[in-house]
Amino acid sequence: EDIENLYIFSSATSFHKPIFPAGSLNLVISATASHYVSEEPGIISNHVHMVGSAGEESAAYQEQGRLDLERMLLNTEGDLAPRGRLALFNFSIDEKGRYLGSTGSVNMFDTFNLFWKSLIDNGIILEEEYLNTNFPQSYRTVEEFTASREDENSCVYKAGLRIEHVETQVLACPFAADFKCHGDSVKFAKEYIPTLRSWSEATFANGLLDRKSPDEQRKVPDNLHGKYQYLVEESPVGHGMDYVHFYLIIRKEFKRSNIIKYFSR
Repeated sequence: EDIENLYIFSSATSFHKPIFPAGSLNLVISATASHYVSEEPGIISNHVHMVGSAGEESAAYQEQGRLDLERMLLNTEGDLAPRGRLALFNFSIDEKGRYLGSTGSVNMFDTFNLFWKSLIDNGIILEEEYLNTNFPQSYRTVEEFTASREDENSCVYKAGLRIEHVETQVLACPFAADFKCHGDSVKFAKEYIPTLRSWSEATFANGLLDRKSPDEQRKVPDNLHGKYQYLVEESPVGHGMDYVHFYLIIRKEFKRSNIIKYFSR
């Protein structure tokens, strides 16, 4: 209400598809979103996330990530007016091999996998349900983010998208930082685990077969996150969800072909 001529627009369209009229945007910002892929390319037999996969299973997620990023960039190129910018801030694997929840100590996704797999031994989930549980995400390296943007033969480069800025940064987990000050492991666990749960619970719930009552189904992720919370309470050192972000600024070239396309619309 404090800003005149500000109009809010909401769209339920995925960023894997065109959202806005062609040539209508000067600035596009996508933050902590495009690591989600449009579809799961297959199972991950020994883990719940592609960062713990190997061989053909890992390659399938990398390829799906490449295709989806290319599609997203080409859609955005259509949305952008000439000289428009895309600011893409996304989870990534940085130059040191670090990624979300894995910056040198306890690995968050390995911990998820350990506890989810232990539920098979406890008879809470089936082997099939474990195999069904895969985060639909692809964490890309710097090279994977920039490859087609620097290759003059790629469709993204030919579309007129050019890299202006590239960098990676690690943002420290605020809950782990607070724990270093207050030293209360129970407080740390109670604050930290709900954040993990807010974005991971749906993936674990979606891996379950329709063989239990809704109430019983809901208790399965409860079991997993309860184990995680107890672990943090008992051994808090090294836990945390540091963000490893990739910052990419892309400009749409002001070319004659773009001008013609822009004004012909």
